[in-house]
Amino acid sequence: MTWELPLQEPPTIINLCDRSRHPVHQDGVDRYRLNRIWCLNLYEGNGLLRINGGVFPIRHGHASITVPGFDMEYDYAGRAYLTFAHFIPQGGGTVPIPVMQDLGSRFGRMRQELAAVMGTGQIPPARAAARLWELLWELATSAAVPPLAEPPVLTDVRRRIAGQLSEPLYVPVLAREAGIPHLQLLRLFKRHLGCSIARYIRDQRLERARFLLKFYDYPVKEIAAQTGFAGDQHQFNKVFRRVVGCSPTRYRQTSGRGKPQPEGGAGPRSEPVEAG
Repeated sequence: MTWELPLQEPPTIINLCDRSRHPVHQDGVDRYRLNRIWCLNLYEGNGLLRINGGVFPIRHGHASITVPGFDMEYDYAGRAYLTFAHFIPQGGGTVPIPVMQDLGSRFGRMRQELAAVMGTGQIPPARAAARLWELLWELATSAAVPPLAEPPVLTDVRRRIAGQLSEPLYVPVLAREAGIPHLQLLRLFKRHLGCSIARYIRDQRLERARFLLKFYDYPVKEIAAQTGFAGDQHQFNKVFRRVVGCSPTRYRQTSGRGKPQPEGGAGPRSEPVEAG
């Protein structure tokens, strides 16, 4: 099932949210209806979406587009995290876009790009609209192309990166450990993830930093060390501000998680809940 989405001009952004946590309601269903507003959801969790007589499975790594004027029901199997954008399309020139699609290995990159659109209000509106416009075009034009199956060697390298974010990471070393040539590893990242390996590592480090800033009271200096910026907090602040749109301290404050840490040392303020 597809919608006809006007994409002749950049959309007007109404609301953006990065990794909103949706709890289970008493009956397990989240119901609402939007007027004039379309919604792009990227899911970290599982469940069902019911809209316009259709039932669409929600899986971790899926994206959905919903339209105004319909009653919607989200039936989550546990807790789910949503990165979403509410927007109003502009102009004519409609293109078909699926209600739900599996982003496969593109999910992490696209979620990062949608999160970057937000920038905690510091990205100029025209630039944010242009970024969202580009993402919507990608969703519309790539829907007919099944996601490429990720090679096991690429999955292994990504796991190595995830386990070594606090350490220096060098592409030739990662390639040697994976048993493939350096250039082949570069091509795998570009083909399957749509970005360079350097950008992927940077984004993973910043994603980890954002998580720690939201859920833990560790000092910014320690978070910098845990995400591969040991001994260079200035560089951490610089990269974080350039990509996210604000300083790490400001991000912690605007996330609503910047309470003083309890006496007895740093630790989690609240236990993060696994999606799904």
